[in-house]
Amino acid sequence: MGSVFFLACVSAHANEGEDRWRMFATDDKEAILVIADTDLATDAIGSPRFWCAHGSGKIDVRGVAHETHRNAIAHLILSGQHPRVDFNPADPGNLTLLELSYSEMTGWEYKFDVSAAGPPFEQFKRTGALDFKIAETWLHEEFKVGLDAAAKFQAFCNSPFK
Repeated sequence: MGSVFFLACVSAHANEGEDRWRMFATDDKEAILVIADTDLATDAIGSPRFWCAHGSGKIDVRGVAHETHRNAIAHLILSGQHPRVDFNPADPGNLTLLELSYSEMTGWEYKFDVSAAGPPFEQFKRTGALDFKIAETWLHEEFKVGLDAAAKFQAFCNSPFK
């Protein structure tokens, strides 16, 4: 997600001024799913956020590492554990590694990948909740408004490129 690109909104019935999940796509090549209050491209997006290349079957999950996240990551580093992310419900076919970065705008951020068709994103699409474990700490991200955009995003990530 390191490239800069112009976004076109794919969300059809979203109300301006209302925070909700919104999907933005670029020329049918890549898309992001974010919490935003407008259908216009903006930097004012919530956490977590999702990105994928069309038809890749893989979703990049990024979010702001709040205090609970940072404490779990610190424990992981101090104990020398493998930087693995676990999920609830468990997905044995989805071994993913945690990556960290720092942004002047948001501070510490986490990143990991999930399968677009796997249990973690299926649960998120239905409930708006993303549960994952870093070291010994279960973390819970949840936002439920606009989950129809999550289903469209998942279809975009899973469908073969035309």
